[in-house]
Amino acid sequence: MKTSQRFTTVAIATVLALGGIAGGATPALATTPTDSRPYYHYTPQQNWMNDPNGLIYYGGKYHLFYQYNATGNTGGNASWGHAVSTDLTHWKQLPIAIPSDANEEVWSGSVVNDSTNTSGLGTGTTGPLVAVYTSAVRATGVQRQSIAYSTDGGTTWTKYADNPVIDIGSHNFRDPKVFWYAPAKEWRMVVVLSDQHKVAIYGSSNLKDWTEKSEFGPDGVTSAVWECPDLFPLQLDGKADATKWVLTVNVAGKAEYFVGSFDGTTFTNGEAPYTAPAGTVINDFEAATYGAGWTATGTAFGDGPAHDTGVSGALGAGYVDTFHHSDAETGTLTSPTFTIDKKNLNFLIAGGKHPYVEGGRSRHRPVTRSRTSRATRSRAGPARATSLASRRRRRT
Repeated sequence: MKTSQRFTTVAIATVLALGGIAGGATPALATTPTDSRPYYHYTPQQNWMNDPNGLIYYGGKYHLFYQYNATGNTGGNASWGHAVSTDLTHWKQLPIAIPSDANEEVWSGSVVNDSTNTSGLGTGTTGPLVAVYTSAVRATGVQRQSIAYSTDGGTTWTKYADNPVIDIGSHNFRDPKVFWYAPAKEWRMVVVLSDQHKVAIYGSSNLKDWTEKSEFGPDGVTSAVWECPDLFPLQLDGKADATKWVLTVNVAGKAEYFVGSFDGTTFTNGEAPYTAPAGTVINDFEAATYGAGWTATGTAFGDGPAHDTGVSGALGAGYVDTFHHSDAETGTLTSPTFTIDKKNLNFLIAGGKHPYVEGGRSRHRPVTRSRTSRATRSRAGPARATSLASRRRRRT
């Protein structure tokens, strides 16, 4: 098969309204076409918001907490905003749940239902909701893990008097995700050592006293800081005796995951190294500029590919990054015309090395007939799923 093909990628500007409609305590869902707020995506009535935190279903309501600056429409002065819903569509904005104060900003974390009152912070026989969050010390920049608790179903919160519950003196130690590990009858926490590209695993019987169990990493993408980890079990094809554990981290605003096993102490990556079969590269992004026939318009793609050496498991070191100065940039990137003289054509999205193997099984159907294609995508940030641009999302 021989055919000439050319592909164009289009970067489309996406605008996120961080402001809102001032006024009384009305539901956070837009109600008329003239409102400048989304219909089905929660926004506070005004000011800056970012990472969702502490998502939990409790007392017949879905609770959404999120990074919130009550004083302006830019990042900073982070507190936990709060909204509730009974259907995940219509949301009611509530007062700030966990406010920043003169000593700390309240960064990302998670919420658990301490139903058996292991923490002793409940009332009577009723256990509290416990929020575990990163306390960012204003004076020093040190990041510590602290807790707050609610005894009225999440409406009001009290910071624990003996905070922090974990302090290792680090400026890059954040985003705790806590879950109950039934085999040990204890709590487990995953939290990132962000600049070391590691996830630390801690254990506790009461949510107040924590002991480090192990660390995972570095692994995978290590060219940008790791953030917002999670660790959870998934059954293969619904079979309880074939359960895998999945560890996720966020790198430059994109998600990366590892599939393996967890014994309550250590997460072990079960993915074997992958060696791609030989193939012929038709066009790539290894040059310093968009030479070799690539044509760029607008400003979204810059003057040439971005390059990185901190990636494992990818083909080449160059990639297209459509975020340079702002999300408002637009443009196109068109390949040169090239001839295909093979049976199969593979698009190595995000640098992945998974080409078609003759007689094997491919996750994506290979191109097997002559046709002219145009690939179009919209975006609001880095173009590739494993973008390596190191940018802080909520700290600026």
